Amino acid sequence: MDIKISIRRAHDAIATFRVPHQDGMSLLDALRWISAHAAPDLAYRWECGGQRICGVCTMRVNGEPLLSCAVTVAPGTDYLLEPLAGFPIAKDLIVDLTSRLDALQYVNPYLTPGGEPIRSHEDADASKLLRSCVECWACVSVCPISLNTDHADALGMVKLARFARDPRDGADRPALAAQAGLDVYTRTCPSCRACMDVCPKAIDVYLDAVKVLADG
Repeated sequence: MDIKISIRRAHDAIATFRVPHQDGMSLLDALRWISAHAAPDLAYRWECGGQRICGVCTMRVNGEPLLSCAVTVAPGTDYLLEPLAGFPIAKDLIVDLTSRLDALQYVNPYLTPGGEPIRSHEDADASKLLRSCVECWACVSVCPISLNTDHADALGMVKLARFARDPRDGADRPALAAQAGLDVYTRTCPSCRACMDVCPKAIDVYLDAVKVLADG
């Protein structure tokens, strides 16, 4: 049975393809088939090849931001693939992350010297969940604050909290978060939580990042 896949391309044109179904086929596999057999100029990103560890292949699937390598296609289901919302479109399913990556540097998304050594398993595990973030930008694409602010986006808050929970980090992460607009998140997140539904690693930006930073 063929799978019907529609893709939003240039100028909002929708191109529809019929892809031969194979057991265990992912949407990323289907995109590879389309690229090889029907649309060699189709632009999309992938890197880890289906291991779900890089976040590069994220796109909207029937309106929801998902890792295309993590979606197993089902016969009889139609799929509409679109670029992530809230980002400039570079081409087809590829969005331009330049401005977001530039803004991310504001929160120093790296370990800053000056902290203390890790002395226990508890210390090592404190940031484990936040370290699992694959930077897929799904949280940013559904976050009303991230899409309407010049300050740190949801991913930036995750990065800040990750290092706030790492004893080796010497930066004042709560203070940096406050400068980056933390107060807006503390007011808005409790009634939103949209990020919680789309994170492939089950990170709740409010509970696991914003509250960590707000509580110091």
